[in-house]
Amino acid sequence: MVNSPDRQRIREWFILGCRLIGILQLLRAAEYVMTAFDISIGYYRPAAGSTFGGAMLHTFGHFFLALWLMGGAPKIAAFFYPDKPPDTKQSDEHASGSDTPAI
Repeated sequence: MVNSPDRQRIREWFILGCRLIGILQLLRAAEYVMTAFDISIGYYRPAAGSTFGGAMLHTFGHFFLALWLMGGAPKIAAFFYPDKPPDTKQSDEHASGSDTPAI
């Protein structure tokens, strides 16, 4: 029988990874805030097609993705790494005890 790694430890590392990616998304949102600020006061003239509204849309998108990753990391980890089902071999041995009559 192959020993599987401890799921709780894997889940904790996955949660940490999700939260770190969430922090990176917050930094990315801050970068778009600075870009939007530069556009609005005239320090930066973006290429054709880029606007203040587009920068703000990206700001909110990255911000809400960061909130979801940091706040929902335990639920995301539980989805990808669920608890192991109970061992059926043990439950079968327990069910076939002397307490149950043989038919």
